[in-house]
Amino acid sequence: MKKSMLYTGIGYLICSITLILFVKLGPNVSFKGVIIGFASALILPGTIMIYKYIRWSKSQNIPIYEARIKEEQINLNDERKIRIRDKSGYITYTIMTWVLLFANLIFSAMKIKTVVLVALWALWLFQYICGVVISKYLEKKL
Repeated sequence: MKKSMLYTGIGYLICSITLILFVKLGPNVSFKGVIIGFASALILPGTIMIYKYIRWSKSQNIPIYEARIKEEQINLNDERKIRIRDKSGYITYTIMTWVLLFANLIFSAMKIKTVVLVALWALWLFQYICGVVISKYLEKKL
């Protein structure tokens, strides 16, 4: 297990505690809820990273960890799994494009505020453009 995992987990916890102390002891700002949300979002990943490092660094767990890493490397390079990941990414992209399109149409019919509609249409357009740009890039690269 890499030491960087432990250091990252400790860093997350330190950032989380710092943000919580800032909210409790710092100046009165209007976005305290957002800061508390960020702090809360850092606690669990940091704790899990530290736990994993401690668990997999024990001498009785090292062979199990090495076997898992070896199997993970095999799975990452397996051609069938690569095709499955590519296909699932394509299907997910297509589904989300249609979901955004229909959500825009439904919200337009419901007379939702213009700002929300513009944001949804911009998100749909951004997703479409990203899909085209990434596919062109991958065609040239591969």
